Amino acid sequence: MSRVLIVSYFYPPCNLTGGRRPASWVRYLPQFGFQPVVVTRRWDHPIAIPSDMFIPTGSDLQVERKEDNEVRRVPHRASLRDRIYIRYGESRAVALRKSLSLSGRLLDLSSTRLTSYRGLLAEARAVLSANPDIRHMVISAGPFPTFGIGHAISRSHPRVRWIADYRDEWTTCLITNWASMSDRFLRAIERRVERAWVGTASMVTTVNEDSLLRIAALTGRPGAVLLNGFDEESLALAAEPAPVGVFRITHAGTLYPTQPIEVFLHGALGAMRALEGRVRIEVQFPGLAFSPEEVGRVERVIEGPLRDRFFITPRIPHSEALALERSSHVLLLVGHRGRADVPSSKLYEYVGLRKPVLLSPSDSGVMEQTLRACGLAHVASTSEEVEITLTRLVEDYLATGSIAVQPIESEVRLFSRRRQAERLADLLRQVDGVK
Repeated sequence: MSRVLIVSYFYPPCNLTGGRRPASWVRYLPQFGFQPVVVTRRWDHPIAIPSDMFIPTGSDLQVERKEDNEVRRVPHRASLRDRIYIRYGESRAVALRKSLSLSGRLLDLSSTRLTSYRGLLAEARAVLSANPDIRHMVISAGPFPTFGIGHAISRSHPRVRWIADYRDEWTTCLITNWASMSDRFLRAIERRVERAWVGTASMVTTVNEDSLLRIAALTGRPGAVLLNGFDEESLALAAEPAPVGVFRITHAGTLYPTQPIEVFLHGALGAMRALEGRVRIEVQFPGLAFSPEEVGRVERVIEGPLRDRFFITPRIPHSEALALERSSHVLLLVGHRGRADVPSSKLYEYVGLRKPVLLSPSDSGVMEQTLRACGLAHVASTSEEVEITLTRLVEDYLATGSIAVQPIESEVRLFSRRRQAERLADLLRQVDGVK
């Protein structure tokens, strides 16, 4: 079995979404001929609010060895900016934090010795020096400055072929707001750095075809789509049904400013009023409290007599979020305004649950296409369409006790995490022939 080095800043026990992608590779790659060695940072504390990410950890390297994988967790030391953020939050010392953040980002782009991720780089080099048989490496980002590890390794260990895995786009991202002068300044620098660093990779991977085309055009590297997928075993667990007389809708995770959640909210309120006395419609937003600005957008719409039908929680363990999704009648996805090529991180998890999915508004792109191909789509791009669609789904539920859904299994199975790990194993074999 060949060994492969996987470098990812986010990795369990970190409870952020970014850690689940590399964790799935570690779980399934041994079935396809690769034994993973992971270099990540320590995560000693659960992440409930953004500042929790910056809490320092213990000072020793943690090494966890199993029969078919190894995980090496390096300590995390909080920077001055991080310590200020932890102590004062977002409302105080703002100017100082922004200044330190800007200087920190510039250091991350300019020096491997001064970068915030130098501990990951040092450990990756140590692993490769001690194990000359390791000839493949995958760096899963963000944070995107971790691609600098691949650039540095390409010079210190030229035998290693590496794949730059983008969970999201970096400087080519079309939904990032580059409004301020400092952001535009940084983007110009980061764009040159991205081209140089990722230009040393053998291949790039990302989660959709349009993003891949933009990244490949910038970096000049060949690439492939590698989806996030869903974990069949965890989704198959039993769940407590919703209480009698309750029709439950769930949107899991956070929102972005480009997602017009207001379209759904106004339609849902209309359906609640139309069906009052027959059924109680409830809407759950587990994890949304992680983004206070997005909570504010939701609260401004739902304020009123039906506010008690909406439930917003802090970030919760993934297993608890899955339980809420499994107990729901309908799952909610929200398309990005004007973007057809941005799949939600929850898309494939919803597909694996094989439940009706309300896409509101539609992205007219990858999410609608995927849901329709799997036989799960209910699309509503205006508030009026949301009200009509929810009323119809509730009427079906009241008449039959369930909502008819006929998932197309041949399509659903294409999106399993096991299938994506098999795809990654094929790509790792291909990079041996890429110059």
